Amino acid sequence: MTPTFIALATCFAVLVAVVSRAVFRKRGPSSLRVRAMLLVVITGLSIGTSTHVENFWRAGFVPRPDLPLAYNFFWSALMFVDLIVAAILLVRPGAGLKLAIGLMAVDLCVNLVALGPTPAVLAQIFFAGFIVMTLRAYSGSARAGLAP
Repeated sequence: MTPTFIALATCFAVLVAVVSRAVFRKRGPSSLRVRAMLLVVITGLSIGTSTHVENFWRAGFVPRPDLPLAYNFFWSALMFVDLIVAAILLVRPGAGLKLAIGLMAVDLCVNLVALGPTPAVLAQIFFAGFIVMTLRAYSGSARAGLAP
């Protein structure tokens, strides 16, 4: 990854976090802890979007020509899917978290088969675990009447 990409991805992630925070202030879980956790998930998905956009910009729909086309098209599609799931998290956090867990499950299966346990894939495993923890916290706040 180039320094330019890192700078742009950082700006994008910060912008997404600021917009998400503003939306959650107006209509979101009243639990500050759950809001913060949701912001981390949305920011993580925006970083994923940035990574897939950079891959597409650099290499088109086939960022890894050494791997089958199905993997390449899946990873290219994630530049849209990650962003859509992040947007759903803003308006329907409970449904968005369930979608994010499903997305991460599929993404991890593909990445583990295609790439093996690389440091990036291991980071995704921890991120997926964080999303599960966020869903549990969100569900708990909903039961307590603290979530919309």
